[in-house]
Order: sequence, then structure tokens, then C-alpha cells
Amino acid sequence: MVVGPRLEQDIFHALGRGELEVVYQLIVRTEDGTVHGVEALLRWTHPEIGPIPPATFIPIAETTGAILPIGAWVLEQACQQVAVWQELISGLHVSVNVSPRQLNAPAFLDVTARALERSGLDARLLTMEITEGVLLELGDASGATLARLARLGVRISLDDFGTGFSSLGYLDRYPIDELKIDRSLTARLTGPDSRQVAIVTAIREMAVALEVDIVIEGVETAEQLARAGQLGCQLAQGYYLARPASASEVKLLLTATTPAARRPIAAQKPEAEPSAIGSAGPPAPSPKFPPTLPDASPDQGCLHELAPLHPDL
Repeated sequence: MVVGPRLEQDIFHALGRGELEVVYQLIVRTEDGTVHGVEALLRWTHPEIGPIPPATFIPIAETTGAILPIGAWVLEQACQQVAVWQELISGLHVSVNVSPRQLNAPAFLDVTARALERSGLDARLLTMEITEGVLLELGDASGATLARLARLGVRISLDDFGTGFSSLGYLDRYPIDELKIDRSLTARLTGPDSRQVAIVTAIREMAVALEVDIVIEGVETAEQLARAGQLGCQLAQGYYLARPASASEVKLLLTATTPAARRPIAAQKPEAEPSAIGSAGPPAPSPKFPPTLPDASPDQGCLHELAPLHPDL
């Protein structure tokens, strides 16, 4: 993998050259398997090197400042796409990862408001995902920005919950609407160590008391999904449910209404996206998941996203 000055230069041209793509991963209700929303994830395919892992290019984008125009573009794309998909599933949510540099940028609130206005997406359907590292890096400065986002109606999600040192304090200091339980807890949820179950149970009980939603990340088996539901986690996300996929592939899942149509997205042919709201036809019932997936190992590229210096990258 080529790193250093080459990628630092190329990443500034990646957006204009059409090398970047926003893909989406489903977030599903554990109670009935219906789709709650999607998380928008960024991918870069270099014309000479090929696909570049987020672990490589996101820190470069953050350091060079390229994350500001790229992040604004991701937000615009995600809002516009999910606004279109409201025709398929009314109330579909979208989550977008936010980096420290974005959150600290003076224009970030205007960028967010503009993306919502242009797309027509209800602000209550947009969730900004931040990690504890973002809050640690920015300190009190992040609190003011989060409060303003909350006043716009945007939801705030604390990612990788359960792995940091100060997460509980953040629930009191910041307007957090959602906790995403870290995949490291999910991975051991069905193992012999009962401590993981106790931790997730405690998080769930606290979330109920604080009226905060829970998403459990990294669900890779049916057993993990079932256990998450038993423990009261309302929402789940992971490779077992759906891979990160292009907008056209995700549309196939969102419009699926029969078991035959809910086969793995890798086996389905993409179709053209509607160019505007209203061209997708009447809303279809929310499909239930998971479909039957082929044998494969988890997609390394879905680990994370638009969160620079993230430990899971």
C-alpha cells in the first residue's frame, strides 16, 4: 500500500475525479427484523492502486483537511439518498460518522443545515455518529456544537460505547440520543464469559432509564442477533444482517417483499436509482432480515467508516 505524499496529494483530487463512493449498511430492529435505517460509509477506489482501506485514507484526510469537503459531500449524498428512499420506507433513518475536524469546523452547522434543506430530509431522521475520541480531543468545544445540532433536530450517537474510560460522564454532559455497543462486546456475547452479557444488560438498563436508544454493532451470527434481542437491544447492525453496499444494491433490499427477493445482495443485480423523489413508486412494506448469506468472512472495509484514528479501522 502506497502511503505518504502520494495519497496526501491524490485524496484532494479523489472527490473531483469521482473516485469516492458512499455505501450503506442496514440497521435492523431486533424485535421484528424490519429495517430502521442505514449507516453511510465512505469508500475510495484509487485509479492505480485500487480500493484503499478507510484505515489508511481517513487519517490522511483528517490530517490534510481534505475531510472537510469530503465530509460535506458524504453528508449531502447521504441526506439526498435517504430522502429518496422515504418513498420506499417512510421514516427511514441515516447515520453519518463525523470526525473531530468536521465537528470543530465553524461552518459545520451550516453544512448540516444546507444538506437537510437541499434534500428535504427531516432532521430527526439524521444521526451524527461520534466516538469518545472526538469528545476527548475537542473537549468542551464539542459540547456547544452538539447542542446546536440537537436544536436543529439532529440526533447524536455515541459510537463504540462500552470500551472507553469516560463514556458515562458524556451521557450527562452531552445531548446523546443513541449508544452503539462496541463490536468487541458483541463478539463475546454468546461465549462462555457471562461478564459480557452483564455489561450489555447494564448498558441496556441505563439506556432505558435515560431514554436513549441502543444499537448493537458487529452482529455476525444468528446467535448474536438472537441474544441481542433477548437482552433488550432495540437495533442491530452487522455483516450477518447485510454487508455495506451501493445505493442501487440497498434499494433492492429495501424494496424486497418476498423471501425470494430477500436473497443476498451479492447475488442480486443492481438497478438504476430513481433520479428524484416520487419516481420510486408507492412505499413497500419494510422487508425483514436477515436474508440467507453465503459463506464468507466479514468485509474488512465495513469496520469503520468516517471516523479517523478509530481503533476499529
